[in-house]
Parts: sequence; structure tokens; C-alpha cells
Amino acid sequence: SGRSPFFFSVFMMTIVPVVIMPMFNKYEPLKDGSLKTRIYELANKLKYPLTKLFVMDGSKRSSHSNAFMFGFGKNKRIVLFDTLLEQVHDDEILAILGHELGHWKLGHTLSNFAITQIYMGAAFYCFSRCYASHDLYRAFGFDGEERPIPTIIALLL
Repeated sequence: SGRSPFFFSVFMMTIVPVVIMPMFNKYEPLKDGSLKTRIYELANKLKYPLTKLFVMDGSKRSSHSNAFMFGFGKNKRIVLFDTLLEQVHDDEILAILGHELGHWKLGHTLSNFAITQIYMGAAFYCFSRCYASHDLYRAFGFDGEERPIPTIIALLL
């Protein structure tokens, strides 16, 4: 069904940060203080329904600093990597989050999701058309009608 990639994407966007990632990383609430207050003030100013603010132990795998947001509807969360807190000042963290929240406020997140769904739908459609085309396989030298074409070859073509 054409809706399957959409539902799979929504399912993964919901489950990965809440169930899968906590299996491999430790999430802790950001400690009370100036940074936490300022992040909530920024979110409120933009009407971003921030419900939880976490710090994740990204340093156990990398020195890369990052932050991400997730959630649906009125249940939004922000996760800051511990490396981000160590590498930059609070004003820079607020600038980074302001940039990302700006994408949310301007609808870029939703439009990017919609474009990705259209792209994935088109890719799966093209794959389904090519996967069943024996003439296409013959053109690339796979001319054995009696044996199935390996999926990896079909994906590469």
C-alpha cells in the first residue's frame, strides 16, 4: 500500500527517540538553572509546546556536539548532547536552538517530512516497476529467466 512508508516513518519517528535511543544512551533532565529557564522562555516565545528537556550522554560514542527535537502535537521534547553543553556557551546553545525552532515555526519540518514521503513513494514506485522488468535485467546481462534476480541487484539498477 502507498500509505505503508508514511505510517512506518511516523512509527519510527515516535519509537526511535522514546524506546530505541534510550536503550543505547542515557537521558537525564537538564538541571535547573539559567540555561533551562532561557530555553523554556525561547520555546514559549515561539509557542513551541516544550514538555521535556533532556541531556543525552553523546560523549560515550563521539566528541560531536548535537541537539535534536522530537514529539508530536503538544508533546515536544528537546535533547542536548552533553558534548554540546561542554563545548559551547549558553548563548550559543540558545542560538542553535533558536535556529532549529525557527525551522519548526516556519513549517520547514513538516514540509521536509512531506517532501521525503513523496520522494520515498516515487522511489518505491520506480523500484516496483523496475523490479519486475526482465528486459531491464537482460540489458544489464542478467538473462536467466529461470532464476530470480537478487534484490540487491534490483536496487542497484
